[in-house]
Amino acid sequence: MIINGWGGGDAELEALARGELDLTVMRMNDDNGVAMAEAIRADLEQHGDRVPQVFSGDMVLLTRNTPAAELEALRARAFRYSGP
Repeated sequence: MIINGWGGGDAELEALARGELDLTVMRMNDDNGVAMAEAIRADLEQHGDRVPQVFSGDMVLLTRNTPAAELEALRARAFRYSGP
């Protein structure tokens, strides 16, 4: 049996580090926030033809074998504006 998470929040990353999860898909959360802010700006500036309708940051597959240094680098990237 394989146990997975979805989102890569703190609780999932800690469970992954403890070996309680086999893998998770970590969303680069702040990328999504930036995309939404840019869409709001475009809408306010009345650029309706350029307002995206789907917002999704990059996603990265992490496994229990992902090195801790790589996991921390991804965590820093995912929350580079909002903080951990």
